[in-house]
Amino acid sequence: MEHSSINGLSSDSLRAHPVGVGEQAGVEVAQPHRPSPEQASPQVIRLAVQTTLDEAGQAVVRFPNGTSWRMAGDGSAPSPVEAVLAALGACQALTYKYWGERLGVDVQGAEITTRASLDPRGFGGDPSAPQVAPYDLVVEVSLATGADPARVEELASVVDSHCPVHSSLVEPASIARSLAVAPRAS
Repeated sequence: MEHSSINGLSSDSLRAHPVGVGEQAGVEVAQPHRPSPEQASPQVIRLAVQTTLDEAGQAVVRFPNGTSWRMAGDGSAPSPVEAVLAALGACQALTYKYWGERLGVDVQGAEITTRASLDPRGFGGDPSAPQVAPYDLVVEVSLATGADPARVEELASVVDSHCPVHSSLVEPASIARSLAVAPRAS
């Protein structure tokens, strides 16, 4: 079986570095924090994707593994907001599996449904819109497990505090933008 690698770290070595957790189930799990750049450990993984507009006006997102997604806001492809919901659901599912293994909760399957409200008037610049960002986000989790309900609730709390996408939506990161203007093609 081939293992993936991110910035030279294999998926096995990434799994071998738990964040604030002992080796036994039932230990207290440290809450996430945001280190300053000076405090960041050498294990910090830098992620990047590239997005371009194609001739049809769709956004083409290219990932380092060679795959790509097309996105649009007109219903012809998933919208970027739907991609955020998809990322949240996927991250939750993977985080349930990972932390279930770490905490000894047998997660045999997971179905995650994510929902949000979005008022498109905000995108269009209408000042009467309540906000531009999606709101009223809901994560519905259905787990296949024979674990005790108290252990499943403990797992859910750990997942919510360690899911990177969930954390990004709850405690948004700052965004630094750089802008380059290219001459118009003739």
